[in-house]
Amino acid sequence: MKNQILLLSLLTSALSFQINAATIIHANNQLQNFDHILFSESSGQQRGWLLQPSINYDIHNNRNHYSLKMGVHSMIYTQNGTYAIEPRLTFIKNVRKLQGDLMFSYGLHSQLQAPEVYLSANSKGTFDHQNLDLTRSHHFNLKFQKNRGNLGLQIQTYYQYLFDIPIINTPNSSFSVINELNSFINAPLSNEGIGQNYGVEVAIKKEIKANLYISANASLYQSQYKAGDNIWRNTRYNGNYIANIIIGKEWLKKHINKKDKNIKRKIGVYARAVYAGGLRESPIDFALSEAAGQTIIIENEAFTRQQPNVFKLDLRLYWKKEIYDYSKNRRSPTRSHTIALDIQNATNHQNVAFNYFDVFQNAVITKYQLGLIPLLSWRVNF
Repeated sequence: MKNQILLLSLLTSALSFQINAATIIHANNQLQNFDHILFSESSGQQRGWLLQPSINYDIHNNRNHYSLKMGVHSMIYTQNGTYAIEPRLTFIKNVRKLQGDLMFSYGLHSQLQAPEVYLSANSKGTFDHQNLDLTRSHHFNLKFQKNRGNLGLQIQTYYQYLFDIPIINTPNSSFSVINELNSFINAPLSNEGIGQNYGVEVAIKKEIKANLYISANASLYQSQYKAGDNIWRNTRYNGNYIANIIIGKEWLKKHINKKDKNIKRKIGVYARAVYAGGLRESPIDFALSEAAGQTIIIENEAFTRQQPNVFKLDLRLYWKKEIYDYSKNRRSPTRSHTIALDIQNATNHQNVAFNYFDVFQNAVITKYQLGLIPLLSWRVNF
């Protein structure tokens, strides 16, 4: 059992400089203050600022039908002094023969470790992981997209190489932070792990008639990692495939009177069905778990088992009010109100979450994800 308090403040700033009609420089900065307080299995507090300055250089060549965005993003975490310099590049070329756009992008991306990793205490009660480096990944993406009338098509393939992942760097260990679900790690960690994700995705969206649309996408992928035992294994999240289908309809209410001419009211319904390969898990060593009084996995068979496939149907009914300021020639609303009723997992389908050894029942128990959940929300944008 773990309790966590997160106090977060956020400051952002942005500047743009237009050199000429085709060239723009964007400068951005985001400053976040993290204050994590954890207690129960491990107690501690970690404070730090995350500074994320970036600069982008945009070129649009209408004559040759291409655009190029080059930039550098950076991250500086003041708590332990870790930082990253991340180059980014996006090139888009309009291919007339195919009546669509071909896009290539590359980026180096970095990520902080989870607070429970930084604040995991060893047997002496000290924190060995507060100086862990950021986890990084190279992202390569090739995408083709085409919009023709009321039909949109997108095909993309990608490859991601992850490195500096914290692992237990011993020859017989399959442990990697990449697979953790809010757990404390008492063993020493080092940023020596690697991983890779790659796959292909196809997405189609079609507007059947006014304000009625349907979209579908399907993806085939692999997600793997390598830890201290130097063996490529499935990650916990390697379901291998996922498919989504979405259908929605909106009704626009006409203006009631002249005073309402800058107001749009909408009523909408939305349904989304997901079918995906199950998550991976490690087999449990029943004899060792019984003797130790806790869940013990078979280390050399980490994530070799796959849970049953996942199915989920989500429904939404909403009312939306958008207020426009046409005097300023703005196409987007200046503010909006949305009241929505969401029903998640409307069929109450039982999807497996994880298995564990229960010392009181002396058996391996299956825990399931949440069933049917109704949610009522009110959202204001301004």
